[in-house]
Amino acid sequence: MNKSIKKYNNKLLRELFQYFRKVLPFKKKVVLILSRKKACLLNDYGITIPPEDKEPIKIIIYNSFQCERIDTLIHEYAHAMRMARNDYNEHGNSWGIAYAKTYRKFLEFFDK
Repeated sequence: MNKSIKKYNNKLLRELFQYFRKVLPFKKKVVLILSRKKACLLNDYGITIPPEDKEPIKIIIYNSFQCERIDTLIHEYAHAMRMARNDYNEHGNSWGIAYAKTYRKFLEFFDK
């Protein structure tokens, strides 16, 4: 992939992440890490790591196609929203609600 396109794609992901932080805030700190590593498993494009002690919640997005990275950011941000409330239920009802809220904000981001 062309380096300038890759830079733009990373910039877009970071802007989307910052937008989520602004419109879907929570008290715990969360950081976005854009990894150069490829996904380990076939459908494993990212992970959200719960905080330990005073560490932030970490959202790691692995290297993949841009559309997959955006989908993964939406998915993982929903996990971060739940973790910020000490809810570690993988893909339960509360995660689904968080995902729906995040997805709606994603649509607003591109509508502006």
